[in-house]
Amino acid sequence: PATSADDISETHDISDDDGDDLQLLVGIGPAIDEILNGAGIRTYRQLANSSADSLREILPDIHDDRVEREDWIGQARAMVEAIGRGEDPHDVARGDRSS
Repeated sequence: PATSADDISETHDISDDDGDDLQLLVGIGPAIDEILNGAGIRTYRQLANSSADSLREILPDIHDDRVEREDWIGQARAMVEAIGRGEDPHDVARGDRSS
């Protein structure tokens, strides 16, 4: 079962704003973005500070292996670092944005 926003709020600061475009990360599309947002993960920093285990608890079983295979946490950390250097996340994204 998916973890609720109330459960995840103990480890993540939940924000009411729109957050970052998590779909810039390889492997995160609209469905997974919605699941993460529903659990209160809306920013690269929140995702970067997550554990693979906590993300697997949030995701349906058919997606949970993607957390490490596609290195969502590492990608999110790279985004946080790039933003800290003043870079545009769209320029840093590794994914194919041609769709």
